[in-house]
Amino acid sequence: MAVAAGASRAEDGYLVTFGIVPDRPETGYGYIQRGRPLAKSVATSPVAPEVDDPHPHSHRNSNNNDSSNRDHGSAGDHNDTPISALKAEVGQVTSSLTSGLNSLNDHAESWLAYAVTRFVEKPDAATAQSYVEQGYLWNSGMFIFRASNLLTQLAEFEPEMVRQVTRSHGLMVRDLDFIRLEEKTFTAAPALSLDYAVMERTSEAAVLPLACGWSDIGSWNTLWNIGDKDGDGNVFQGQVMVRDSRSCYVQAESRLLALLGVDDLVVVETTDAVLVASRDRVQEVKELVRELKRQGRNEAVLHRRVFRPWGSYECVDIAERFQVKRLVVNPGASLSLQCHYHRAEHWVVVKGTAEVVTGDNTVLLSENQSSFIPVGVRHRLRNPGLIPLEIIEVQSGSYLGEDDIERFDDIYGR
Repeated sequence: MAVAAGASRAEDGYLVTFGIVPDRPETGYGYIQRGRPLAKSVATSPVAPEVDDPHPHSHRNSNNNDSSNRDHGSAGDHNDTPISALKAEVGQVTSSLTSGLNSLNDHAESWLAYAVTRFVEKPDAATAQSYVEQGYLWNSGMFIFRASNLLTQLAEFEPEMVRQVTRSHGLMVRDLDFIRLEEKTFTAAPALSLDYAVMERTSEAAVLPLACGWSDIGSWNTLWNIGDKDGDGNVFQGQVMVRDSRSCYVQAESRLLALLGVDDLVVVETTDAVLVASRDRVQEVKELVRELKRQGRNEAVLHRRVFRPWGSYECVDIAERFQVKRLVVNPGASLSLQCHYHRAEHWVVVKGTAEVVTGDNTVLLSENQSSFIPVGVRHRLRNPGLIPLEIIEVQSGSYLGEDDIERFDDIYGR
């Protein structure tokens, strides 16, 4: 029913968000202060948006007193802008989704929506208590709106974002099951969330209070809250040993973790890092990530396992002048014809069959066979078999960065 009510207000032209009625003060969520109640709309059957309509809000119910003093600007006044092409595309998708709302629309009038007064960031404990007492709602980050209306608002508030994303969309390429946007233009777009880019600035924002069993699984503390606890209130996953410890969240991915005589901790182990934090300060982990980025640490931007069009690779060990990787090449897939100027490579086949090109030579390798690729020699690896090819790659040299590569031929267009 909440979705139907949101769809009804979205048909009126609002950008609707769902605000969760809080059952406790929570420092891990943002909040929404609701304003005046919005007049109930007249229930009508949802229709597909007029994607090239420069003033989509002009179709609002004339009885809606909240729409009389809105200034929609000139964001959609020109049909020859790039946004028109995006509207046409999203219109086709929207029209295919609206039919399912027809049977629910009659019940939408029973839900009362409110204007949004403001969005506020994650508060401290005292402020969170005050927000709950004043009737603030948790910001769920869930929205419902006409795509054409959102694009119009984006064009008004963030025209550069629309311009760059539209260009990137126009230059996209298809890579197997993926659609890859053009990187340079996409990264040139301002990196803003929907809240910052539109919802905090528009006069069209509406919030629907929603009382349900909702939780934003966005923090380690939340995982502790919803997890199955032992007799001492501990939640753990993986190989974990806990003694004389209470109210801890412990997650181990690759090795044994042991806790002794500690309380209220979050301990998370992955193959490349370990986090130990007090549960009441775990939200500050973002500050650690900022510091990692400032130091140029790979842990802030790369997972241990990296996926590529041909498969994946995982760093097993790395130290000065050497690195060991585990490569998995999908059946029929191929790495690019490439060379490296600062490192040599040794390939050992662990599973499957490998076709290895080294200079002018091409050989087939089976399990327990290996190949050596000297510095500066063109080479390629292909899986001609029907099962995944697994390779242990040992790199050695003065520089082991991923940017030490020159591609001469690549079936994925990189």
